[in-house]
Amino acid sequence: MKRFLFILCGLMLSFILWAAIDTYQFESVAQEEQYRDLTASLRCPNARTTASPTQTR
Repeated sequence: MKRFLFILCGLMLSFILWAAIDTYQFESVAQEEQYRDLTASLRCPNARTTASPTQTR
């Protein structure tokens, strides 16, 4: 039983390695601004008001 729990915990912790941050390359500054405006409008209102103060736009 302990072996099963150790294996299960190991598998759960290994999923952290699959996390990735998506980065996008834009052809122009206008496209980047359009993307930022679109994603900001699609976020829920609560997320927009609680944005990190260090987040740059």
